[in-house]
Amino acid sequence: MQEKILVVDDDENIRDLMQSNLREAGYQVFTATNGEEAIQQMYDNSPNLVLLDLEMPKMNGFEVARKIRSDVLLKNVPVIVVTANIQSDAQLQAFGLDVDDYVTKPFQPDILMARVRSLLRRSTQFMETNPLTLLPGNITIKRELDLRITQNDPFAVLYIDLNDFKAFNDYYGFIRGDEVIVFSANILRQAVKVSGKEGDFVAHIGGDDFIAITDPGRMKAVADKIIQEFDRAIIQFYDGKDLTQGYIVTKNRKGGEQKFPVMTVSIAVVTNDKRKFSHPGEVSAVASELKKVLKADKKSRYIVDRREN
Repeated sequence: MQEKILVVDDDENIRDLMQSNLREAGYQVFTATNGEEAIQQMYDNSPNLVLLDLEMPKMNGFEVARKIRSDVLLKNVPVIVVTANIQSDAQLQAFGLDVDDYVTKPFQPDILMARVRSLLRRSTQFMETNPLTLLPGNITIKRELDLRITQNDPFAVLYIDLNDFKAFNDYYGFIRGDEVIVFSANILRQAVKVSGKEGDFVAHIGGDDFIAITDPGRMKAVADKIIQEFDRAIIQFYDGKDLTQGYIVTKNRKGGEQKFPVMTVSIAVVTNDKRKFSHPGEVSAVASELKKVLKADKKSRYIVDRREN
């Protein structure tokens, strides 16, 4: 999908120059001649980045930047100021409004394009990073799986799921639940670092679901390390009385009270060692089948899919 860029400048020559360079670089470009028009364009076209002049009629660039950062629908859009104003107080005011970069005219088109590419790359990474665990999310996961499948290199995908996390979260509250999620993410990072190899991948699917990609030769060592460290340290998040009795009592998904043992971890391992995959959805489908088997057992364990095509 083409990334969309909004060029906001009342100078026709500057607009045309930036539009030409951006389109040549493969971006979809929209333009606005003043601040009011720029805000409307943002609502209408949802750009991935804004190139913003400061001196404009109706609403100047400072006002536009202030509006962007105060609007919940617009606040995360990256903004590069492109202006003839070289005064330090203007730069300080712009950065005080949380613009992402400040470029002065006349500019070198290739340098501006480099800044655009860099900011879009960083913005995509930021938007795709889980704010709690700081791990990449679903878009990056799909991209990584696509790459591994296309390259046809040996891989093992570990789908990690915490058993009875919802019950724990309901019983102890979301603050302690968030602590468990961060703890689990750190366990994964460390396990892959210690037992995996360079180039391995760890991500957060969402909630209590994680994913790791390693080499088939390392998959068992990584899974064993995750289980070992999780089982050893998860007890720190339980109150003493609950550990003594070995369970917590809270409502299940049907609304009835139920005993839930100390959390454990299930790991479904899918590898292309014996079968080929054509897209990430096939990998996910196999993992879902394995997870159904794992959920029947409350112990921490992993299962590797050994079936052939």
